[in-house]
Amino acid sequence: MFCSECGKEISNTDKFCNSCGKEQVISPAEDKGINETASAWIAKKNRKSEPNVSESLGQKIITKPNPVNSFKFKYRYLFLAAIAFAVIKTNFYDEPSKPVTPEEKAIADAKREQRDRLGQASVIASGYRCPDPVSVTLNYDGSFRIMCDDDLLTYIMKEDLHTGKVTVEPD
Repeated sequence: MFCSECGKEISNTDKFCNSCGKEQVISPAEDKGINETASAWIAKKNRKSEPNVSESLGQKIITKPNPVNSFKFKYRYLFLAAIAFAVIKTNFYDEPSKPVTPEEKAIADAKREQRDRLGQASVIASGYRCPDPVSVTLNYDGSFRIMCDDDLLTYIMKEDLHTGKVTVEPD
């Protein structure tokens, strides 16, 4: 660019002439030319000097869509997250089970005690010439009927509830 007063060459960015000090006014036509020159220079710099190998061979690069951005991928994980949330909610935030009444607790305790006594009767029967009892039956009076495997020996096991003594007698 040149000074409009003295004609000396000045930089495009200078607003005043270095020689005469005159303010420089850039006309819109001149400004357009500078911008076009700058744009051409930037485009030239950004242009690649060598073509891609695939371009020089005439091959086309095929790209696949990123699965992370795909519609199915997003909704698949959204669905799994909803299921996980539902499972966690039902396990931790549901109402607790109804409280056990004293009658239900007494029945459960009686069944547990009966199972324990049947197991005890089986162990005791194995010591009385009946190593593998076929059946152990609880009688109404609290005694157990122990049937051995050969059907010839049957024992009655009685327990004294006051002393805790267990007697086994042949039936």
